[in-house]
Amino acid sequence: MKNFLFSLIALFFMSCSLDTDFDAMGIFESDEILVSSEISGIIEKLNFKEGDELKKGELVGNIDNTQLRLEIKRLESEIVVLENKKYNIDKELAPLKEQIKKANREKLRQSRLVSANSSTQKSLDDATSEFEILSKDLDAKLSSMTLFNNSLMAQIEESKTQIEILQDRIEKSLIKAPIDGVVLEKYAYEGELSNAQRAIFKIADIKIIRLKAYLIDTDLTRIKLGDEIRVFSDYGNEYKEYKGVITWISSKAEFTPKTIMSKDERKNLVYAIKVDVQNDGFLKIGSYGEIKLK
Repeated sequence: MKNFLFSLIALFFMSCSLDTDFDAMGIFESDEILVSSEISGIIEKLNFKEGDELKKGELVGNIDNTQLRLEIKRLESEIVVLENKKYNIDKELAPLKEQIKKANREKLRQSRLVSANSSTQKSLDDATSEFEILSKDLDAKLSSMTLFNNSLMAQIEESKTQIEILQDRIEKSLIKAPIDGVVLEKYAYEGELSNAQRAIFKIADIKIIRLKAYLIDTDLTRIKLGDEIRVFSDYGNEYKEYKGVITWISSKAEFTPKTIMSKDERKNLVYAIKVDVQNDGFLKIGSYGEIKLK
């Protein structure tokens, strides 16, 4: 019994001694992302649960987009109808062009005959007039058909634009993971109504976890960005050590957070730093960690 008590007391003093050796303490955190639907509607599918690991771009659900797809089909049918209304200008004007060719040949023939005193001027004038009338008719019909086709093309382009907008909305109805990470919380379920302001789930990359710790001013001169330091996590009866890299140092002092103890409790102002740590799966967001600079 005495040996057991002695061991407990020794462990207590060892723990206290270790605590006093730490240069700073803080809380582990990560960049957490709230994922929302980009359109409003009924949630049709959500294929994940809390704790699932997702890959960036992975499709995990969708908002019902039935009406969007039906509207695209309607617009596609409308485009077919408009395409069929367009004039085939070359085909439509081919007979008139053939008449103009004949009229032009007749005009030239009459011109030669007049020059040879084998025809009258009236015959040449009639042939010339026929050619000009047909040519003007061609120009008028060409202009009218072109305007009509251009009007149809404008309607077709408008319908195509509407289809692109609807396709974009369908794409936005798909719920995808924005990063490689773990689902921390799920806020919505299949069959519920969602909108663009409502978060569906929260995800974070916890392979690299960040310790936000606080140093007193005298320790700030001992570090720089990129320094490797020792990070410790308390697992109840023992501390586990990790390698950490300083990725951020605050340029401004702040009052010591209430949940954090500083190395020197007599100093109210501390400087925040962030230390990236490779997570072995045991480090948790919101848990405490300590660091040793050397």
